[in-house]
Amino acid sequence: MRIGLARSRYSIDREHFNTSEIATILARWKGMEATLSQLFADVRDAMDRQVPPDADEAQRLAYRWLGAAMQWMGGDIGITRRWRQLHRDAAQAPDHAGLDHALIAYIEQATRLHLAALRRHLTDDDMQRLDKTHSAEWITLGADVKRAIACDADDDRAASLVSRWHLLLERTTRGDVALRSKLLQALSDEPMLQAGHPMGPDVLTWLRRQEAVNVDDANNESGA
Repeated sequence: MRIGLARSRYSIDREHFNTSEIATILARWKGMEATLSQLFADVRDAMDRQVPPDADEAQRLAYRWLGAAMQWMGGDIGITRRWRQLHRDAAQAPDHAGLDHALIAYIEQATRLHLAALRRHLTDDDMQRLDKTHSAEWITLGADVKRAIACDADDDRAASLVSRWHLLLERTTRGDVALRSKLLQALSDEPMLQAGHPMGPDVLTWLRRQEAVNVDDANNESGA
């Protein structure tokens, strides 16, 4: 996919971004091109099939869309908003193969539902403090847990997955215990998040059950 970012008459300019931001965006693009190309194609397929924005499939795409945007923009909400506004203001279709105003309008219906669910539990400050660059790791962990559920993983495998979950929560919430609690509550309470986030109800239930088993085993070993 050819993007032509540096030459586009609207895609990156100093009205929206400073020189350092432009250089960083261009550098990150090199590592994101394949991911974004596939994402644009998947969103277009859902749009063409008229998948409703609140459907599970659309919510999974919304999670991937938000995650890819955060990874590309280094988790900076301000830069991401400026990038979105730049495309929104453009008279012509954005300079990405497979991306246009209709596709953006479609996926933003789904992302608004996702973000509204999060904001019922997290303040703007909470949203800023979250490390939003780990979506690919969450997707991988969710898939690994589902495989473990399907094959009835042994205790060592289960303990390893619980450990990965704890570590990823720690990194995502930057060690903030209160923020971690809010995020887990949101995932437990909000159907839109359960539909789109890799930590769906089945995954969270299994991880919490294995977590409790690990605690019981540790207590038994210590004689507590």
